[in-house]
Amino acid sequence: MPYGALANSSIQHAMEPPASRRTTPRPGNWGYSMRLARVLTGCGAVLAFVLCSGGPSLAQTPQAPSGLLLERLSDPLGVDHPRPALSWVLRHPESDQYQTAYQIQVATHAEALENGEPDVWDSGKVESPESSNARYAGPPLSPNAVYYWRVRTWDKHDAPSPYSAAQMFVTGIGDEWKATPIWAGVGETAPDFAFLRHEFTLPAGDIEHAVAHVTALSPEPASQYVYRLYINGAFVGCGPERGFNGVNRYNTYEVSDYLEAGGGNAVAALNYTSEERKFLFQMDVHYADGSRETIVSDTSWRALDGDGVYVDGGNAGHGSYYYAPREFINAMNYPFGWKEAGFSDADWSQGVETDPVANVQASTQYNEVKILTEPARVTERGPGHYFIDFGRSLIGGFRLANIEGEAGQEVDIRLGQELSGPQTVRYAKRTGNTYQETWTLTGGTQTLTNWGYRSYRYAEVSGAPEGLGPENFLAAVLRQPFDEAESRFESSDFVLNDIWDMLKYGLKATNLDVYVDTHSRERRNYEGDAYINQLSQYAVERQYAFPRYSMEYLYYRPTWPTEYKQVSVMMAWEDYMYTGNADSLEAHYEILQSNTLEPFINDDYLVEKPEDVGSPWGRDLIDWPHALRDGYQFSEHNTVINVFNYRAIELLGKIAAAIGRDEDAARYTELAAHLREAINDHFYDGETGAFRDGKDIGHHALHANIFPVALGAAREEYVASVAEHIFERGMQCNLYGAQFVLEALYAAERGDLALERMNALEGNSWGHMMHRLGATIPTEAWDPSLKGNMAYSHGGWGSPPANNIARGMFGIRPLEPGFGRFQVKPQPGGVAWAQYQKPTIKGAIGVEFIDHGESFHMTVFSPVNTRADVYVPRLGHDHAEVMVNGEPREGRLEGDFVIIERVGSGTHVFVREG
Repeated sequence: MPYGALANSSIQHAMEPPASRRTTPRPGNWGYSMRLARVLTGCGAVLAFVLCSGGPSLAQTPQAPSGLLLERLSDPLGVDHPRPALSWVLRHPESDQYQTAYQIQVATHAEALENGEPDVWDSGKVESPESSNARYAGPPLSPNAVYYWRVRTWDKHDAPSPYSAAQMFVTGIGDEWKATPIWAGVGETAPDFAFLRHEFTLPAGDIEHAVAHVTALSPEPASQYVYRLYINGAFVGCGPERGFNGVNRYNTYEVSDYLEAGGGNAVAALNYTSEERKFLFQMDVHYADGSRETIVSDTSWRALDGDGVYVDGGNAGHGSYYYAPREFINAMNYPFGWKEAGFSDADWSQGVETDPVANVQASTQYNEVKILTEPARVTERGPGHYFIDFGRSLIGGFRLANIEGEAGQEVDIRLGQELSGPQTVRYAKRTGNTYQETWTLTGGTQTLTNWGYRSYRYAEVSGAPEGLGPENFLAAVLRQPFDEAESRFESSDFVLNDIWDMLKYGLKATNLDVYVDTHSRERRNYEGDAYINQLSQYAVERQYAFPRYSMEYLYYRPTWPTEYKQVSVMMAWEDYMYTGNADSLEAHYEILQSNTLEPFINDDYLVEKPEDVGSPWGRDLIDWPHALRDGYQFSEHNTVINVFNYRAIELLGKIAAAIGRDEDAARYTELAAHLREAINDHFYDGETGAFRDGKDIGHHALHANIFPVALGAAREEYVASVAEHIFERGMQCNLYGAQFVLEALYAAERGDLALERMNALEGNSWGHMMHRLGATIPTEAWDPSLKGNMAYSHGGWGSPPANNIARGMFGIRPLEPGFGRFQVKPQPGGVAWAQYQKPTIKGAIGVEFIDHGESFHMTVFSPVNTRADVYVPRLGHDHAEVMVNGEPREGRLEGDFVIIERVGSGTHVFVREG
C-alpha cells in the first residue's frame, strides 16, 4: 500500500476494493422515466433511448410542456424580478421537432387558467423558438402576491400543444413589511439562543394560500442559518443564507398546509446567533372569499432565553473560521410543547424590539429541506452505550427520539466521519472540529435535537437508556432539494459506477446555502471549489439557481488565490452557456472585467505581477496543499497565472459580445490572441514537448501542463506531446488539479488516459478514497498522509469525474447558450458500454454507446427544440459515412471522428463499422 496511514486504526471501517477491475454486463433497463427500446438497423441491433411518460402517443402531435421554471426555479417563492424569465421542456413523439411559437398565460388563480380566463396577462401567440428564457411582459406584478402561469407551444407543423399544468409563483414582499424585528432581549444581556413563539386564531373558511416571509440575523458568526421555523409543531424551514454586497436575504414559504382555519395556531422559531440578534416574520393568509389575515412578529410575541437550554460547551467549529457552539442540551430546562398551540408561555417574557433589518431582499434559490434518516446499523456495545452507523456521511443534526429518561441523567454524544478504533468514533476531527456534547435528560419521554448542523457518518452514544433501536437515533439531514431521477450513469466498469454514485451523493449531501469547501472546518465558498461544483451539479441535476447564487456571492466576497479571480469569469460563462440567461452577465459585467490581470500585462503580453499585489509565493495557488504541486517552481512570469488570465480575457470577449458590448468584445478577443501566442512562445519547451513552470524555468510540473491544454491556451500541434507528459507525471496533484488533468486529457482526445486516472484503485485516486478510506463523500485530499487536517465532506472540490464523465467521456457540452445546440463527442477510453442521462434546461439528453472495437454503436436522445453535433469515432477509416437510423449518411471528418451535424430531436442510432 502506498500510504503508511492505511494501517492506522482510524480507518478500520474501510472496505476492501474489488479483487480485480470487473465489468458489468449490459443492463436490460434503467427504470426512472427512461425506457430502453430495441431499435433495429441495417447493421445490427442496439439499445435506444425513449424518454416519455407511459410510451409515445399514436397521434404525432405535441404534448403539453413540462419542467416549468420561473427564474430558474421549479418552486418559485419570493420572486423579485419585474420581468421574470420563464422556461419549459417540450415533448413530442415525432423526431426532428422544434418550437415555432408559444403562448403564456398568467392569472391570480389556477381556476382562471383552467377556464381560459387569464386575468393578469395573455401573451397571445408569440412567433419564437425561445423555450428557456421567455420573458413575462404583462402589467407590473404586485408584491407579496400569488400567481399562476402556464404555457402552450406550436411545433414545426404549426400544431398547438395542450397547455402545461399551471405553476404557482409568489412574488417578494417588497416594501410591504409590517413586521417588527424582535429577539429575547437586546444589548449585552441578549441571549445567543432565543425561543420565540406566537399563538393566534384564524377565522373559519377555505384557506387558499398562506405565505410566510422570514429572516433573522446574522448567519455570519456560525456560517449557517439563524432560525428554524415551525408552525403547529411542524418544521417549515431554516435560514437565511449568507448574503453579499450588503444584502440580507429572507425566505418565502407557502404554509397553508400547516394551518388550522377556525382554530388556534402557533408559529415558533428557535434562533441562534452571536451577532445582531434579530428575527423578522410576516405571514399573509389568503381566503377563497378574498379576505386576508396577516400575522407579524412584534412585541406581543413571547420570548425565552435559550442559553440555559442549549448551553455553550465550546466551539464545535474551527476557531479560525467560525464559531458554532457545542450544544450541551439541558432537557430539564427545555420547554417541551412550545411549538404547539395551547402551550403555556405565561412565564416567558415579551419579545423585545430590535433595530430594523436593513436592505432585505428575497432569496433567489430553493429553501433547504430537512429529512429524518434512520441509521443503517445500531450496536449496543454495553448497557446504554451505542455505536451508530448511518451508512454514509451526511450534513445535519443528531436526534435522540422518544427515549425514556430520568431527571439529571447525562448522555454523551460523539459524532464523526472516521473511527479511532473498533466502533469508536473519532469525534476530535482532523479538521479541528470537536463533535462531542453532553445532554442532560429530564424525566419521562423526550425527543432532543441539536440546533446546528454537523458533518458526520458515525455516532457514539453512552449513558443512554438500554434497549434502544434505530428509531431512537435519527439524523436530521439538511440540504437543497434534489431529484435523483434527473441524471443516471451506468457502465461496464464497476469502479467507475461506484465513483459516480459517491460523487452524485456527495453533491446532493453538501449543498446548503452556498457552495463551500467543507461543512466541517471552514464553511467557506472558494472560486476553485465552486467552479468544479458548478460543472458537476450541472451533470447530476437540473439546478441553476444555486450555482448562480454561489457564483455571484463570490463576486462580492472573493477569496485570496490570484487565479481564482479569473475562475469567477469562467463560472460566469458556464452559467450563461448552461442557462442561456444573460441577466447575471449584464448585472456584474464590470466586476468580471476587474477580475482579470490585464493591468499587469507587460509588453511581451505576459502577466508581471508586482509584489504589492501579493507575492507569487504567497498568493498564487497552483494547487493545494503545497505538497501536491508536483514541485512547481514559482517565478515572476508564472505559466499557470498567465494561462488563467488568457482564459478569463478570452471569455470576457465572448461575454461582451453576448451582452452587446461590441467594442469590448473586439478588444478582448484581440488581446486574448496575443496572450495565447505569448504563452506558447515563452513557456513551451520544444525539446521536452512540455510547458515550463515559468519563463526561463527548467522544471515542467504537471500543473504547468494541465492548465494550458484544459483551458485552450496550448497550440494544437503541442497538445499531443503535452498530454503524454501529463500522463507520465501521474496524479501529482490534489483534487482541484485533478479536474484539469481530466479536462486536459479529454481535450487532447485521450479518453483512454483519462479513464485510467478516473478509475484507478490505488495511489492518488477516487478508488483509494472509497475502498481504502471508506469515504462516502469525496475527501479534501487523496489520503490523510498528504494532508493531516483533511475533511471527509468536500462534495464539490472532490467531484471532477462527475462533470468529466458528462463533458469528457460522453462529450456533452453546449455549443449555444441554453443547449439549443450541443455536442456529443464520446471517448469510451476502454469502457465497453456506458449510458448516461444528462439534465439540461431544455430537458434530458440520453446517450448510450457500445464500443466493440471493430465497430461503434451509439444512441442519442435529444430534447425537442435542440440540435446535436454528434461525433462518431472514425475507427481508422478515411471515409465519412455513418449509418444513422439504418440509413447511410455522409458526415465530416475531423481528427479521429466523423461529425454528423445538427441532428434534430428524438432518438437516433449511429453505427460505424470497422
